[in-house]
Amino acid sequence: MMFKKKKAVLRLIAAILCAAFGASDVAWAAPQGFAASRSLTPPETVPGDPLRFEAPLDFCILKEIHRGPSDTFIIHIQDAHANLSGQENLAAALESLMSRYGVSLVLSEGGSGDCSLTPLKSVASQKTWQRVAKSYLVKGKLRGEEYQNLVSDRPMKIVGLEDMGLYLESVEDYGRLAQKREELLGQIARVRSAVGKLKRRVYPEELIKYEAVPASAFASLSVNPAEPSRLTEIASSSRHEGGTPRNDGGVVFQALLALAAEKSIGLEKYPALRRLAALAEKEKRVDFEAAALEQAALLEAIARSGGGRDLEAGLEKVGRLKDEKLSLYAYFQNTLNIAKQNKIPVEKFPDYLKYGEMLGEYARMDLGEIPGDLETLENEVYAASLVTEDSQRLRAIDRYTRLLEKACRIQMSADEFDRFEANAPDFSAAPVRGFLNRRLAEAGYFADLVPYDGLEEEARGLLKKFYGSVAGRDLAFLANTEKALRDENQKVAVLISGGYHTAHLKKLFEEKGWSYAVLAPLVTAETNQKKYEKLLLDPLKSGRSGKGDGGLFEVETPTKRALSPFDKDKVSTASLGNALNDPAAVTLPDSPEGLRKAARLYRAKIREVEALIGSTASDNPSAVEWKQRLEALDRQWERASLTGARHAGVNYTYKSLIKRMSEGQPLIFNKTIAPGQTLDSKWGVVRLKMLADIGNYAGRTGLFYLARDLQVAVQNGYLGIELPSGSIDVQKLNPLVAKTRATARGLKTQYLRWEKYFESKGELNSRPRDYQGDEGQIKLARKTRINSISHLYSAFGGRGNT
Repeated sequence: MMFKKKKAVLRLIAAILCAAFGASDVAWAAPQGFAASRSLTPPETVPGDPLRFEAPLDFCILKEIHRGPSDTFIIHIQDAHANLSGQENLAAALESLMSRYGVSLVLSEGGSGDCSLTPLKSVASQKTWQRVAKSYLVKGKLRGEEYQNLVSDRPMKIVGLEDMGLYLESVEDYGRLAQKREELLGQIARVRSAVGKLKRRVYPEELIKYEAVPASAFASLSVNPAEPSRLTEIASSSRHEGGTPRNDGGVVFQALLALAAEKSIGLEKYPALRRLAALAEKEKRVDFEAAALEQAALLEAIARSGGGRDLEAGLEKVGRLKDEKLSLYAYFQNTLNIAKQNKIPVEKFPDYLKYGEMLGEYARMDLGEIPGDLETLENEVYAASLVTEDSQRLRAIDRYTRLLEKACRIQMSADEFDRFEANAPDFSAAPVRGFLNRRLAEAGYFADLVPYDGLEEEARGLLKKFYGSVAGRDLAFLANTEKALRDENQKVAVLISGGYHTAHLKKLFEEKGWSYAVLAPLVTAETNQKKYEKLLLDPLKSGRSGKGDGGLFEVETPTKRALSPFDKDKVSTASLGNALNDPAAVTLPDSPEGLRKAARLYRAKIREVEALIGSTASDNPSAVEWKQRLEALDRQWERASLTGARHAGVNYTYKSLIKRMSEGQPLIFNKTIAPGQTLDSKWGVVRLKMLADIGNYAGRTGLFYLARDLQVAVQNGYLGIELPSGSIDVQKLNPLVAKTRATARGLKTQYLRWEKYFESKGELNSRPRDYQGDEGQIKLARKTRINSISHLYSAFGGRGNT
């Protein structure tokens, strides 16, 4: 993935490419359909009213729109990695957005800083660049936004969003996971097949029928005024536990409601589903045929008045939008605005207005709440339907296995991975396979027995590393998005990243109060996963083989898949290329931010050296020198923290924080604290002076109190801590605290999130008699939605822990 490069390098690459293609007279044109329709929504109105945003539906699908209180609007396009049709349609969508709304800022994963290819365009004609860019797009060496940057005359700036240390770790983790994935998916398929056979023996008939509803048997129902629709197709967002999409329109939702009714389960606890059901009832009162006729009449009246839209084109667009409710509402609003501008009395079209009102209610719904409500309702239905121990255990294995499969396919959101991690200790592969194989043998399914080889446990470690880095990258995306918007003085930007970032990014955008739209480019052919992984991982492999002068960070092609920030991303006066090969060339910077960046680069180099020379790394002069430089960086960072970091805002790592607390060194607070100062929180009163000594957090529950105190201090601006997951992670604190003498005594390994500990503690203190003994612990776990009783035992004492 391409980062900022020296101009000399850019010009050299450009000259080589132009020479290679200059003799050809074949004209490669930009993808057809770039011409955008005449603008109906003034660009300046979209940030304030994102529901008027019209997506370029010839090239993408509009999946969601959210309106926030601020005037920042992010158009998030989910990248179809290494898929030619997806990249062509992404480029075409960008052209349409730039033409219609004047968007010029494109934010992209995989890069850092200014990644624009505009400097290349001056060394060759546009015709030449169209040929070159098309060829590289076909090969997968250019992405859609880079292609568009080269072939378009419109102003466009591409800014990379990555923290390069996190990105490099993520690519390495992905490479390790990719080596195991196909074998693991084969094992998962065998487990799911076994679960399916056993479910048919122990599940009630109504659940078997519910799960057998095939997606292909039901077409998505239309919202075209010419065809009555069922708004409950939003239930296509429903997922089996584990995340498998149920893309079968409203049929699954209706089937689930029927099952809930049979079990006397109402929708009182599910406000999003109540609103959806009410909207479905309201939809039944809309006369779609009359609305369609009135819409055609209104379009004809607009065309006669010179409103810029003829009847045929208008009806053609309605046909294209028939399955896109959000886009239909934007189209409806804009049509009505044009009619009013041309003094056409819209009250003459009551059925069309009623139809638009229904679309508006749909557009204003918080669609993000619906999948969660559907999932919870489905779980309640299953809990009421499955009464035998075997059926309940199969349901749990089925849910977990689906989560594992989604994680391996790199389709999991941050929240889903948190759930996966919380449940993983209870689903070790050996006992799960033991249970399945016993039941399969009892049923005579000997050919379906599932072998065990330890691969799943190995993969879990790889998945944890990969998804942990993804969450950290998302936070870097947000910080760099804010910076780019500020630097470029923009309120609207396009952000392009893989779909597995979407759920977490949406949450981060909403916390900022931003509006956003989520788009997915149209894809007409399946992605070649091997091609994508080759393009992503080859630079890493070539770097480790020692080719060229750049080592791990060598650049071979003019794409965003290169791994060096080049000249503008420097550690003091030495470029990274020189610094990585000559430790003595680096002049250590004074700022904490610069020191942390340098430390990340040194750690990357140490990993490279150790990978090349194996277990003898500690004796190798090169590795020793790098480690000495890293130790010098750590010492200088400590000095910088003490002398002036308070004003810059110190960000501790978990390691540096625990080290200071265990050595009795004073923490650097970002605010002045008074003697005996306390902070109130919903988890209890925090005394900041406790953070002066790690010994204050000894014993079984010390980790929870330490995590709480740190989190409250961070939230109130007193401490800065690097938090990739956004919250203090007890499991990351655990091994660090265990190494300190002051806290080792009585320390227990803990798996509960600290928030869950205090929630459970509050419940236990309020009604202690209700939660006595093992049965009480089980009751407490259910009350506080904790999936593992053993986690409660570790936290509060109990079986084997007292």
